[in-house]
Amino acid sequence: MTLEDLKSRLDSFSSAQIEFVTTVIESLSNPPAVDIRAEGTWLTGVQAWIEYFGLALSVHYSATNEPLGLTAFESVFRNACLHVGWTVDPPGSPTQRFVDLTVSDSSGLLLRLSLKSTATQNMSKNSAHISKLTESAWIQYERMAR
Repeated sequence: MTLEDLKSRLDSFSSAQIEFVTTVIESLSNPPAVDIRAEGTWLTGVQAWIEYFGLALSVHYSATNEPLGLTAFESVFRNACLHVGWTVDPPGSPTQRFVDLTVSDSSGLLLRLSLKSTATQNMSKNSAHISKLTESAWIQYERMAR
């Protein structure tokens, strides 16, 4: 869709639709600041992924004050991967243990990820802290094994 197409569509919107779109545009105009602890990893080295992920979080929180739960978090993560052209497997069973998502990045690196979301932890009006994007569940399982 071009900018002209978008402008044309907006001309036909109701006042409620314009108000909603305004809220989304305001959130996109003020995306969250990013504080990355490990620069240059397979994920943090891709600025387009980080930008898309941040914008998706921003839009989510502009429309609701509900924390981003695990299923929604997985969807946002998946969509950010698709945005940068990575191959992502179809959503699996919600009860699948250890692997929530399989991603192949642009270099062909195959990653089996267990996504975690700390939905309500360290969340405020100005920030949403995501302490861990990926950590394999089998690591936690092994730590508890006797």
